[in-house]
This record gives sequence, structure tokens and C-alpha cells, in this order.
Amino acid sequence: MKNSTDFELAHAIRGHWTVEVNNHIRDVTLKEDQQRTIKTAITQILATCRTFVINLLNKLKPVNKVAQLELFSDNFDTLIDWLKVVGFL
Repeated sequence: MKNSTDFELAHAIRGHWTVEVNNHIRDVTLKEDQQRTIKTAITQILATCRTFVINLLNKLKPVNKVAQLELFSDNFDTLIDWLKVVGFL
């Protein structure tokens, strides 16, 4: 039987990589580093919106997140329908 230290270490590593993947999505897919704002409140609101988008994409589990975002931007009704399915609207 594996000891609890092995389990805790594996859990910590998995948690770290989850954060890294989300940071990659923020930087590459949502282009967070390219967005500049002067006001702290706007920066916080945009960060919250990005987190919301990442969480929605994680629920949807698309093969290609960028393609899914492009589909939503090209067809707003698809986005609205999906937000209804997940219980947001």
C-alpha cells in the first residue's frame, strides 16, 4: 500500500500543473498579458471574467478551446444556448 506522503506529493504536483495550464490558457488563448489597464478595478473585473471563461470551457471540455471561443464569437446564439444548458442563464 502506498503511504500518504506519496499521495500528497502526487496531489500537490497535479494541483501545480492545473494552475500552470490555467495560466497558459490565460496568457495564450485569452491574451491576458497583452491587455493593459490603468485602473485596478478594471483589471480585477477582467481577471474575474477570464476565470469565468476558463471555468465554462472546463465544463464544456472542448477538444480545441480556441475553436470553441471562435464558435461562440461567430454565433452568439450558440453561446446563449450553452449558458442555458449549464444553468448560468
